[in-house]
Amino acid sequence: MQTNPLSNDLPQPTAHLFWQLAEQMAAGEFTTDAAIQRIKISPVSQTFTLNQLEALDKVVREKLDYNSRITMALGFINYALAQLSGEATLIANCGITLAEVQQQHKQNKAAITNLETARDLLRQINHPLEESTVTSNLGNLYLKLGQVSQAIEQYQTALSLVRELKEEERAGWRLSNLGRAYSSLGEHQTAISHYEQALAVARQFDDQTRTSQILFDLGYEHLELGNYEQALSLSQEGLNLARAVGNQKLEALCLSGIGNVYLRQGEAQQAITQYQQALGLTRINGDPSFEGVCLGNIGYCFFSLRDYATAKNYLEQGLKIARQVGERGNQVRWLIGLGQVARNLYKHNLALDIFEQGLHIAREIGNRQQESRFLGLLGTVYQELQDYKQGVTFTQEGLTIAQEIGDRTGIATHFGHLGTLYYEQNYYTEAREAYEQALTISRELGEIQNVSIWSANLNLVYRILGEYEQAIILAEESLSIARHRGDHRAQAYQLASLGLLEHDLGNYRLGINYFQSALAVIRQLGDRWMEGMWLNNISYVYRALGDYQKAISLQKEALAIAEEVGNNTNQWHILSGLGGSYFAQKEYEKAAISYQQSHNLAKEGNDLRSMAIDLGGLGNVHYSQQQYQQAIDYYDQALESAQAINDRQNQCGWLINLGQCYRALGRTYSIEQSAPYLKQSKEYFEKAIALGEKIGYIDLLRIAQANLGHLYAKDFNDAQQGQIYYERAIKLLEQTRGILIEENHRIGFFGRTLDAYEGLMELYLTENNPLAAWITTERCRSRTLVEQLAQTPLSPPAVVANSLLNEEAYWLSELRRLSLALRHASEEEAPALVDQVETAQKTLDNVLERMAPQASDYVDLRRGLPIKFQDLKTSLRAV
Repeated sequence: MQTNPLSNDLPQPTAHLFWQLAEQMAAGEFTTDAAIQRIKISPVSQTFTLNQLEALDKVVREKLDYNSRITMALGFINYALAQLSGEATLIANCGITLAEVQQQHKQNKAAITNLETARDLLRQINHPLEESTVTSNLGNLYLKLGQVSQAIEQYQTALSLVRELKEEERAGWRLSNLGRAYSSLGEHQTAISHYEQALAVARQFDDQTRTSQILFDLGYEHLELGNYEQALSLSQEGLNLARAVGNQKLEALCLSGIGNVYLRQGEAQQAITQYQQALGLTRINGDPSFEGVCLGNIGYCFFSLRDYATAKNYLEQGLKIARQVGERGNQVRWLIGLGQVARNLYKHNLALDIFEQGLHIAREIGNRQQESRFLGLLGTVYQELQDYKQGVTFTQEGLTIAQEIGDRTGIATHFGHLGTLYYEQNYYTEAREAYEQALTISRELGEIQNVSIWSANLNLVYRILGEYEQAIILAEESLSIARHRGDHRAQAYQLASLGLLEHDLGNYRLGINYFQSALAVIRQLGDRWMEGMWLNNISYVYRALGDYQKAISLQKEALAIAEEVGNNTNQWHILSGLGGSYFAQKEYEKAAISYQQSHNLAKEGNDLRSMAIDLGGLGNVHYSQQQYQQAIDYYDQALESAQAINDRQNQCGWLINLGQCYRALGRTYSIEQSAPYLKQSKEYFEKAIALGEKIGYIDLLRIAQANLGHLYAKDFNDAQQGQIYYERAIKLLEQTRGILIEENHRIGFFGRTLDAYEGLMELYLTENNPLAAWITTERCRSRTLVEQLAQTPLSPPAVVANSLLNEEAYWLSELRRLSLALRHASEEEAPALVDQVETAQKTLDNVLERMAPQASDYVDLRRGLPIKFQDLKTSLRAV
């Protein structure tokens, strides 16, 4: 028979009646009002005192299980009796107890109401110290619900009250609460300021336990800011203090803090060591809640090591404990990890189920911050499933919540994910705007890890838009941050990103150097998964150099690694690239086999984008063998697939290929028979141009313009229209070249984009205009010389004022200095240097504008614009 837990604190008849009524209320047999009526008519009412009610409240608050429905019933009985007594202090205390029980039962709205009533009563009877405690508890509840601005308001009020009373030790507690609130907003510098004040108070009162706790909290804030050395030092100091006072719980907490630092630095094995030590101490002390935390953290370590099976095992253990002890907040943490494991194993439907479970819990407990996060994660999974509409819907819903609760870190994250969703759909302008907002917020918050992520993503957009110099600046900034943080994996990504950019600019040898550097970092980490990816990337540069055998050798090595680690995604990407290398080497049969193998694997993985690319590759194989109808069939399928997933970049590419294919097919017929094919070709090129303009993809737009120029000039015999489209293509080329600062970038890019110049030259020759053809040829050939001269000391016209020449010389020198400094800048220096580069460029542009009325040819040369040779001679320095 269960012993009545009230018997030790209340007279037997009273204890028996109250417990019996509570059991009946928990079973739904009585309401609170009915229970109170029973008490009133019972003999107990004759001897029941306020002291007994206070004792009962103390039992409920300190001894009973808050999760019990009987405890809830007793809380309601106590509160009702206190209200009948009319004693304000007692009403307040019983209301506080009931609110605590209600929180355990997720009745947060009712808990807030009771806490507000208690606070107001304490204010009326002028009990400021107790009022401060209740106000602080209100802040805790608001913070738990993700309503951070309301929490901060309550904490600040509580702090003011204890400061008026000169209760400095309690002020330290309130400062810690404010630090926690600002931390949840991602405002880590503000959190640090409050924690440092709280630390000073704890040390003033020689409270070593609180000092250790605050050192741990400060370590976490510096960790979020990427200040790893300081985070490690603070956690270690907290650990030493915890050991000195013999507090094993705090010792375990600080060990986990050290593990967090190692995990962020990519040192997962060292993190596991720390977490395992924390786990051992936690088991000794019988703290199942923190045991679950340690297990979950170890799971995240194995996740970072890509050991998904082990990660899943630990995360599931953490989740099981969180469910056993009723910690729904930690349930949410481990569900996030398990969902991420499912994502990385390409089990997207399972990931959706897990994230939806987490979303349901977050909504049940009223944690809007976690609700916002799960919505974002669901959006990410839908993005990977190429269901972009659903992805945007969930992400925007998460963004709205983050904005409502003032979660600036969450706002930045959602904007970043929206940027990726827009990028995947080729909405490059929208992607740029979203990434820029994410980057701006992360810079303001000082979250350098996120600054690195959004800089890296934004550089991809600038690359697509042809703004290569800006892309390089962002990639270098991200690389600088990764090096400062000791994040080797991020370093490898950014080195590879710079390799891609140099590849685009035609600087193939430099591109290879970057890729080789990335590969060295990855091999040092022992990451075979990434090693295969970088080998594949290097192969593209060798293919661009015409070294097809080297490219094929690298791709075969990459493919072997992908098969070894079971990475199906890399397998089909590598096979697709291998098809491209065989195609470039004119080994069409091998190319077709590789494309087909890639297509089959991509189909198994439901990667519609890759499937479309492989179909396009098969189309290229048939096109090169003059099998135009078969090529058209494949291009049509590729275009249809790209349209189905709204992949507008590849739509533009397949439209251009279809235009080329119909043009080639038309040229196999007589003039009369070719007309419908050439008309179809023209329509495809025009659609490609329209789409290229819409998505802002300069490279594809330039290619489409040049192809339409060929069609008009060589097939329609319309020299005027041909010239128009060639000039448009050249203008786009000049537009990209004009935003490149470094001369090697300009020269490399220009060297591989001469198609429009050559087409215009042939047009003039066909028109029997050798002078115009010669001028176009010289215009093309002189480009490299002009690019070099644009950065070379020149003899300016005498009419230019010396003051302007001195300004020009200064800003040219400053621009070179800043560009060099940016390559070696630390993460703190990089953002300011980027701004200085932009300022220097704008100032130099202004100086040239002021020069232009007196020396337009000289200014054109400085800007790298086309110039007549006769005019160039007058600008060269006399020897």
